[in-house]
Amino acid sequence: PWLAGDEWGIADAFFTPVATRFLTYGVKLSDHGDTGEAGGYAARLLQRPEYLAWLAGAQSAGMR
Repeated sequence: PWLAGDEWGIADAFFTPVATRFLTYGVKLSDHGDTGEAGGYAARLLQRPEYLAWLAGAQSAGMR
């Protein structure tokens, strides 16, 4: 499920900001040839507890 296998790792941390950009700018990967694998990966990145904690902190500070 992750870039380097079964465990989430630093490569996945590197791509989490990319997933947020897709979300922010409304990029639908399926419009660009994705058959679901890349979109699913991006969705999994945005469900990580670490990302959700960061997001909650940013929102409580008034950031979007």
